[in-house]
Amino acid sequence: MESSKSIENKRNKDYVEENFSQILNLFRNKFLVVHNQQIQAAFDEEEKATAFGFAMFGNIQPFIIFQVQEKKRLNFVFQTTL
Repeated sequence: MESSKSIENKRNKDYVEENFSQILNLFRNKFLVVHNQQIQAAFDEEEKATAFGFAMFGNIQPFIIFQVQEKKRLNFVFQTTL
């Protein structure tokens, strides 16, 4: 059985996949923090996105960090799991 974090991370990934064209146009080459199927913030550096994600959501609430790149349709950099 999948954990609630795994299910929520899948929902976050699905959100990115379903909205990829619009996300690409708005956030090309950025690192996005996605939580509750919403873009919470965008950064130029992965380290800043990671720091923001942990500051906002810690290890308790699931979030993903996604790098927006045209060639690699989906490049999930990080997702929280326990």
